[in-house]
Amino acid sequence: MNLSNKIFCVISMALASLAPLAFATQEVHLAVSGADNKSGSSQKNAVATLQRAFDLSSSLATTSNPVHIVIWPGIFRDQGVVIEQGDYIGKISIRSEETNHDNVVRFLGAGEGATWLKLKGSKGLLTGLDIRGLIIENYGTAIDLIGNRNTLDQGNGGTVIENNVFLHIGSTRESTLISPTAAIRLTNSKDNKIIANRFISIRKRIACGGMHAIYLAHFSSNNEIRNNDFSDLCGSAIKLRDRSNDNLIFNNKFSKLESEPAIEEWFCDKATRHDCTKTAGECPSSGNLANKNVLQDSPNAKLLIIRGGSVLRTWCEVNDFKRPRVMLKS
Repeated sequence: MNLSNKIFCVISMALASLAPLAFATQEVHLAVSGADNKSGSSQKNAVATLQRAFDLSSSLATTSNPVHIVIWPGIFRDQGVVIEQGDYIGKISIRSEETNHDNVVRFLGAGEGATWLKLKGSKGLLTGLDIRGLIIENYGTAIDLIGNRNTLDQGNGGTVIENNVFLHIGSTRESTLISPTAAIRLTNSKDNKIIANRFISIRKRIACGGMHAIYLAHFSSNNEIRNNDFSDLCGSAIKLRDRSNDNLIFNNKFSKLESEPAIEEWFCDKATRHDCTKTAGECPSSGNLANKNVLQDSPNAKLLIIRGGSVLRTWCEVNDFKRPRVMLKS
């Protein structure tokens, strides 16, 4: 072997030895028995709150070194996390390793005034979030991904929400001060995957038609909603609003819906209403595909309803009205 070949082999071996380190997943541990003054480096040194676990994770995460928040089984009461997207760059998973929920990781909220996870991201960046295997119960809102509702390119995207249970989300008291609208709410949030989750008892005591399992609003486009199970809802399960385009709604099961549809498309048309709050005006959503979804045990509900005007508005684009809003296929 000549000198150049030897040098090449040495360099190749060195790079091979470094590769696993470059893509290693770091861990931050969260446990009911933990304490936030600990390092989070192991179960023994676990932190106690999701906010502390995320804060530690965001300081470690990079695009090539993801962080896994390891959540040990237990009931975590009255917890939530607020994420400012500018605080981190990288990939963070928040998940239980139990895919069948036998050893339960359960976040039990304080009711309609609480949100489990709120992300504020309006820089057009990927969130890097992966949320799996959790039971999230008794919150007003479970997950709120918030971009700028007025500017198309000031959103967020890329969150994966998979194999979770969302239970008793919404409100139970007749309060006009607290008015949640969804278990999962997307505002200018794109390219997310909401897969194989269960939504059970997503309700609001007053104005129940305004409470949804998944609410896609204001440019929330190219999302994938598939293989989910929705049961016991009094508002539409999936609602599309204001140029939330080209979403795929595939192979979902809807049961025990009261009177609102499984899938609803609507926009606040300021030409006919006086309560619309978006100064620039809203427009229909279009190019959405609903395929192989099943509605059962819901005699007063329809699979799809499209609401809102069909006449082109001057503040909208021609394609907003020209393209099909929701294409329904069996």
